[in-house]
Amino acid sequence: MRLVMDTSSIVFAVSNHVDPFSAAEIEFPGCEIVLSRGVIRELKGLGSGKSRHAGYAKAAVGMLAAHRVTVLDDNSTVDDWIVKYATESNALVCTNDSGLKARILELGGAVIGITRSGKFR
Repeated sequence: MRLVMDTSSIVFAVSNHVDPFSAAEIEFPGCEIVLSRGVIRELKGLGSGKSRHAGYAKAAVGMLAAHRVTVLDDNSTVDDWIVKYATESNALVCTNDSGLKARILELGGAVIGITRSGKFR
């Protein structure tokens, strides 16, 4: 199984003191966690800023090194890449972004979110 995570779900989890990659490995043993390079760029961009999410994004980038995460090139916006990849590869998407969720569900894809406690639903 492939699990695609977007920036919103990662930052939300870290802001609630949850390592989203560890949580995914526990909830879905053996899953392949997939991110686009665009998600990494968004996390690094957020991490270099002064928003309230900067520290969480920076921490998330640091967490990546401790986990086996597949990072794939993208050639479109992050959300467009996620929609296309998920529907073409039948991947499960973890997002807390309601607009992205609606797009994926409209195309018959599967979407979950992550809770404050690090559970997927």
